Amino acid sequence: MKRHPIKLTASIASLYLLNKFKEYAATDHFEGQNVLQGVSQTLYWILREQLGLVESSDIPFTPDEITKEKVQACLQDSGTIKTTTKIKSIEVSRIGAGEGVISMVFMCNIIYEDERDNKRLPRKVVVKLLPKGIKVRILLRITGQPSNEAGFYTSNMAVETGLPIPKPYFVGYIPGRQNFCLMMEDMSHCIGGNGNELDGLSVKHAKSALQMIAKFHGKYFNAVRKSQYEFIGRSFDSSRFDLLDGVCKDNVSSYLKLLDGWEKDGYLKKGTVTTELKSFLTHYANELIYDRMKSAKPKELGGGFNTTIIHGDFRGGNLFVNPNNDDVIFYDFQNLHESTIGDELAWFFSSIDEKTFRDNAKELLLSYYNEFILQEAVDENEYTWPRFLAEVSYGGSQLDHQILHFLQVSLYNLIPTNQQSMHNIL
Repeated sequence: MKRHPIKLTASIASLYLLNKFKEYAATDHFEGQNVLQGVSQTLYWILREQLGLVESSDIPFTPDEITKEKVQACLQDSGTIKTTTKIKSIEVSRIGAGEGVISMVFMCNIIYEDERDNKRLPRKVVVKLLPKGIKVRILLRITGQPSNEAGFYTSNMAVETGLPIPKPYFVGYIPGRQNFCLMMEDMSHCIGGNGNELDGLSVKHAKSALQMIAKFHGKYFNAVRKSQYEFIGRSFDSSRFDLLDGVCKDNVSSYLKLLDGWEKDGYLKKGTVTTELKSFLTHYANELIYDRMKSAKPKELGGGFNTTIIHGDFRGGNLFVNPNNDDVIFYDFQNLHESTIGDELAWFFSSIDEKTFRDNAKELLLSYYNEFILQEAVDENEYTWPRFLAEVSYGGSQLDHQILHFLQVSLYNLIPTNQQSMHNIL
């Protein structure tokens, strides 16, 4: 039998590369991916799913998989219910979609076989899943949002910082494939979502939220790498945020039209949206945003920026307020990343009613600062009040980046089926 060395070598090389890609595809890449890598890994898993080459699981990763059998298996696996506890039936309904960050949220109403269990075990369980569209999966993969949220809920971050969150009953996640399922406590008795932004957080609740996030920030202040949470996104030395540069540039035109609409309909004072403002925002999005992210070298690495782990989408819409005891509870941790506290607070203050903030700005800022400097990692003599104010002011320049990033999804959520005008919507 005649051998063909070139063909044999090519076959061996192909098998080797295929095996290396399989290893690559089965891993999360916290350092970031370019578009080609993200697309390739996503299409690899979609192809395997379509061909039935993925292992079956007791975890519901799609809406049609939210069955009583799988919910029961997950709650038993996490210890939420005993292995002997049986679910008689469940009723599943869609209750929302993530705004700004993309997700699908469902409510499971559970009836147990044993009537005694119906009185002492969770009767309502919220299930959060990721959508299955190709574009969405690629975007989520490159930005690392599924690994962020899975990493947060399976870590000790909430406990070690005292951050109040809904009780997680179960977290299911497959690295590489990035299938995600979160089952958590029902918070429907609380005030949450966009109502906290449209109606405005009270000063009391805003101060409470600021004091709690200050403890969270203080825990990891200039010690992000020391925390050893590898899943945390970093704009300075990873590529996970590179895609957002293009997103911001693409959204500038829509953002400026949105501002014009707000001014026309009276949401902004006449004369606010000037030619100079439009020119600055266009220049900032096209020339400065990306450089700003990449130049923010942390002090932990010898740079000049105080950084910490931030929530990444800290605003009224991502807080629950319990009307019975005024507790403020945090949720939605897909955008956790390393940044400055100024970026975090600028985003939060933009979600508060403007008059409330202007009338109480110093009180709100002090509520954060006075709690922050009490944290062990913070030196009050080095991190002074003027330094804090400077960082908050600097963070304001990043606000446009966040708005431009989230604009596309926000507009999609606002547009109704009858396609009424944007002015009427707003």
